[in-house]
Amino acid sequence: MNAGQFIETEKIRANIYNLFSSLLCEPDPKLAGEPAIFKNLESYLKKLLPETNIDFSACLNRPSNQGIQQLQVEYARLFTGPFKVPAPPYGSLYLGENTLMGETTVWVQRFYEDAGLEFDTELRDLPDHAAVETEFIYYLIYNEFSQLDQGFTDEAKLFWKRQKTFAEKHYNRWIPLFCDKVMENTQLDYFKVIFQYLKLFVTQIKQPEFPPITG
Repeated sequence: MNAGQFIETEKIRANIYNLFSSLLCEPDPKLAGEPAIFKNLESYLKKLLPETNIDFSACLNRPSNQGIQQLQVEYARLFTGPFKVPAPPYGSLYLGENTLMGETTVWVQRFYEDAGLEFDTELRDLPDHAAVETEFIYYLIYNEFSQLDQGFTDEAKLFWKRQKTFAEKHYNRWIPLFCDKVMENTQLDYFKVIFQYLKLFVTQIKQPEFPPITG
């Protein structure tokens, strides 16, 4: 893979992470009711998995106000409570810890800080929430190809290395388990489809090797 192909692939992967990060948040009437997000996600995934059947048709119909409310209620039941939830969206609970804000969460927060980010304490969630981590990988890939576009090879490779470390040591280890929990515990096709393809993306699409840059 040459530099041009690498950048093109990384731009597609960045777009996929960005779209999934939005879908991992509470369903918003504008977002959940907008077919373009699912059409774009389907298109990007097909580019990386051309021989795999990718079908977001179950998510494409614009839901009514009642349908949006149903999605929000199911989101709360699966992920936020107020009672015990069947699919908690926090990495620490899938990596051998039985509590939030443990060593895993601290590691994630320090990783953000080492990458030049300060976690927003006003967010009503934790650093190892699936949506936050997914957006972080988007941030790393975006900065990687942006630096490469500008000719800053060393800086680009540093973002590539951070992405590789974060994914292999943390994100890729727990997100598939989280997706399984969601698919096992929901009857709504909307969530089944989203998490089916998030798991497929994380397990089947590997980070491309950084290309040799000359000149």
